[in-house]
Amino acid sequence: MKGASMEVMKLLAMFRGTIPKDREKMDLFLRYQAQHFDEKWQDLVESFLAEEGKIEEIPHVYSFHQDIISFLEASSENNDQDLESYTRNFGQAGLSKLSQLSNFEKNLVLEVATYNLSTRFYIQSEKEKLEPLSELVCLQNQDVNLVNVYRVANNLSDRISRDIEEFLLMVDSKELTKEVLEIHFEEKEGDVLAYLGSELMATLDTVTDLVHHEENYQQLPLTQKLKIITHFDDVKAKSEKSKQVAESLSPSSDIEQETEETNSFSNVDKIVEEALREYPIGSQVSYKGQVFQLVSIENAQLNGLVRLELFNDSNQLFEENPILYLNSLEEIEQVLSHVELEKEDSEIEMDSSSENQEIDLFSYLEEENEKDKEKDKETDKETETLIVGIEETDVPVQDFVFPDDLEDFYPKTNREKIETNIAAIELVKRLEKEGRQANPEEQELLAKYVGWGGLANEFFDELNPKYETERLTLKSLVSKSEYSTMKQSSLTAYYTDPMIIRQIWQKLLDDGFEGGRILDPSMGTGNFFAAIPRSIREKSELYGVELDSVTGAIAKQLHPNTHIEVRGFEEVPYQNNSFDLVLTNVPFGNFRIADKNYDKPYMIHDYFVKHSLDLVRDGGQVSIISSIGTMDKRTDNVLQEIKSNTHFLGGVRLPDTAFKKIAGTRVTTDLLFFQKDQAKNLNEEELVFSGSILFEEDKRVWINPYFDGKSNTQVLGEYEVRNFNGGTLNVKGVSETLATDIMEALENVEAPKPIDNSLKAPVFIQEEVDHSIPSRIREDLALYSFGYEGNQIYYRDTHGIRKSSKVDEISYYVDEKGEFKAWDSSLSEHKIDRFVQLHLTDEEALDIYKSEEASKRGKYKGLFKKTVFYESPLSDKDISRIRGMVDLRETYQSLIEIQRHPDYSRTDFQVLLSKLNRDYDRFVSQFGYLNASVNRNLFDSDDKYSLLASLEDEYIDSKSQKVKYKKSLAFEKALVRPERVIARVSTALDALNSSLSDGRGVDLDYMVSIYPEHSQAAILDELGDQILIDPESYLRGERKYLSKNQFLSGDILNKIEVVQLLVEENNQEYDWNHALDLLESVRPPRIHLADIE
Repeated sequence: MKGASMEVMKLLAMFRGTIPKDREKMDLFLRYQAQHFDEKWQDLVESFLAEEGKIEEIPHVYSFHQDIISFLEASSENNDQDLESYTRNFGQAGLSKLSQLSNFEKNLVLEVATYNLSTRFYIQSEKEKLEPLSELVCLQNQDVNLVNVYRVANNLSDRISRDIEEFLLMVDSKELTKEVLEIHFEEKEGDVLAYLGSELMATLDTVTDLVHHEENYQQLPLTQKLKIITHFDDVKAKSEKSKQVAESLSPSSDIEQETEETNSFSNVDKIVEEALREYPIGSQVSYKGQVFQLVSIENAQLNGLVRLELFNDSNQLFEENPILYLNSLEEIEQVLSHVELEKEDSEIEMDSSSENQEIDLFSYLEEENEKDKEKDKETDKETETLIVGIEETDVPVQDFVFPDDLEDFYPKTNREKIETNIAAIELVKRLEKEGRQANPEEQELLAKYVGWGGLANEFFDELNPKYETERLTLKSLVSKSEYSTMKQSSLTAYYTDPMIIRQIWQKLLDDGFEGGRILDPSMGTGNFFAAIPRSIREKSELYGVELDSVTGAIAKQLHPNTHIEVRGFEEVPYQNNSFDLVLTNVPFGNFRIADKNYDKPYMIHDYFVKHSLDLVRDGGQVSIISSIGTMDKRTDNVLQEIKSNTHFLGGVRLPDTAFKKIAGTRVTTDLLFFQKDQAKNLNEEELVFSGSILFEEDKRVWINPYFDGKSNTQVLGEYEVRNFNGGTLNVKGVSETLATDIMEALENVEAPKPIDNSLKAPVFIQEEVDHSIPSRIREDLALYSFGYEGNQIYYRDTHGIRKSSKVDEISYYVDEKGEFKAWDSSLSEHKIDRFVQLHLTDEEALDIYKSEEASKRGKYKGLFKKTVFYESPLSDKDISRIRGMVDLRETYQSLIEIQRHPDYSRTDFQVLLSKLNRDYDRFVSQFGYLNASVNRNLFDSDDKYSLLASLEDEYIDSKSQKVKYKKSLAFEKALVRPERVIARVSTALDALNSSLSDGRGVDLDYMVSIYPEHSQAAILDELGDQILIDPESYLRGERKYLSKNQFLSGDILNKIEVVQLLVEENNQEYDWNHALDLLESVRPPRIHLADIE
């Protein structure tokens, strides 16, 4: 604050929390400002210090209780019962636009504003209202900026108090004639004095026309104030007329002696002219962050002031149609700004931080320092030059970058998250329709999209009326498939806290990473790229992958300069060895991903680790947040597959609170760092690759030794074992300084070793399309499947599509030099001849296996067995067999698929069943059983051969005692879903019993169908605790009901532990206390050693 005294700066520093707070002084200021909230902030602070916080004890000359009730009845659309609720509802709309304020600060604004109004209108006692508020304001450790709080609160208080006063001026309250003393006027020494009874209230100086109000004037009812104002105006009008008459009679020489006031008026007129040139009448201006139309600029005829009148017809803003009195053009320029110029500035000056732009919008928030203001003025001048002749297409698109302060960036409550998500989706849909790129303000809203992780239990529950309106809104914005995808993603997609992301980037910077090709294969909206340091961004190419179409669309709007693929990670044809860095947060899930480039499907976390390491160049890094199963799994652990060419640099086991703030879920995860090293010495022993060990505290659990130990610095919390799935390891968060803990743990993670490899492959595989293969086969043939077109057989595996061939193998023996010595004795002459005619080299073979040791006995002693896998041409009969089995596979799969739908067509089912019987009978008559070795050898590489073989039941022929096969029941009736018999029942309990006896479990859709005219909600209400929510499914984000018998059986102790957790978390969605009581009633007694015989 320019020219501020040391005392003022010290007081403001106390309000900002940068120096210790003086409880007594802060308490005084709270009381003082409540009597002066309509003063300018600077004047308020300075007068408080000058008067040492003196509080005037003003007599209660009038009661406003009835007037406020009348005002609320006439003005409130929300049926507010008191001034506090009116203030809260009125202020919410404006406060929602102030991203600079935390939620706590916004609540404090409403508390202070209510207290101010209560003080002004005497509708609550100070003791009743002040004490708890004083506690909040004076908190020593609460991180709030009270400068912002007071300025916004005073603005809000002033706005509402003016509304109340205006209302009271227009109403004829019966109370006004009671209790109020009469106003009378006296003239004394050229002044006009206004008295209430014997107490002086205001004085008019008839020479200068200035009015001085006594302290008690502010407490007068508006009718009394109006009486004083009207009388003073009459006096001034008569005085002005007298002056004009006198001037007309005075000689010209007397006019030359102008008064100081006349000079002042002349100067004001010049200011008015200059202001009108800068701000034409009718132009749009921004005042306190709101847009107004300029109605007038004129000489106020008062103390050299210029009067400005603004207009806005919105009733939800803090400032509605304000009238301003200002001293100079400089003051006007500081208060008002051109709306159009601001808009163009935001489009052109993209380097300005969004935070500073936001603060500029609200002049009642903390003022910028003078250097920043001067800098902004220079920028405005530069921008004016740039605006001339610029076209919209010349404005470069910018990638979104997180602001420095993210404390209150994201929505916090579930409702705030849902409303923000819907607003972001609505915006991105509109941007797609308009075919344009989001501007910085729109990008900020899109960046607050947090997905649906952790919201499934409340939001996507169709039976929960709490968010019914929001669900309908979302459904109207997206397609059915998009809605379904969002619902599923609520169980797997949890967005990463930018605090953690920034720690990862800082670690990479500290270790010397400068930039390159960077990939985020599960990018969400792009948080990792929104937090990337500028020094790395400037030297990098960014690539991202996102499976969800809506999230991917948002990511493209936030990061238009990033190469983004909206599909599955496994579907993008990235080239191995093409990236310098892969970093991501892998989606949560317990499912496998099949990639044609690998010979087996991997669990999703394992797949991301393996595929990411394949994609980085030699020396490249992979940094991921992954499930602890990646490290701890005892079997099928991907670590054993990557250890030969990968260095584990280190990791941090994060607590279950790491995703709580943004994603709203508790889950234990690992932050892992790997480096690819093709020349790694296989003899190197690394603890992390040595295999999982039993957790010493609970032998049901396995743990990677890297994260073992009670005092492990890389484990940020305390281990506990929950009774999920027989025992699940969890890290309980116990620290309040997670950011610091992560930073310290990352110091123990090794830096990557220098590997000289500047050569990288192209990013994408240049796939050559074989046009000799029909497009239907290229596009539709599944991995590990046979297909055909005419007499041409095709098979797809990880190497591509083969034509009219089969995988065959042949074995022979070679010496130490690899030279051929003898054929395997089991081979026929025909097979040997066919192989020799192929003239196949080792490079052309599909695969080769050679025994590590030579045979130790027999005629092949001293020789090594070599087996060659190769493509062998199909005979005509082979082609006919494969075609027949492909037809049977397709028919049987269609038969299974049709049975998955509860209301499938019986006619269509019978048609398919008849076709299956005909095709099978024809095939067996020509080629034998499906399980015959010749057919099995031809077709067992097809992924669906086992399904096909299940069509036959094996039996022993009573005569020949040989194994034979016969048709299974699949040729006779529906097996996937029993035939549905629709019945009608008369009670919800009968509907439940029918559903259970039919093997459906608690199938509410089915129950509604047999209990007509009853909704699911009505059935649930009628059943009461005959069905209960499965607590374990609930924790996974699913709402699954169990019958009471099912609920009270099984692993009771596990269920008790889960329900206790929900009770401790104060989950209010369901009566978990009642569920806990039911479980406790059947808790099994503890068995002691003495009880065991």
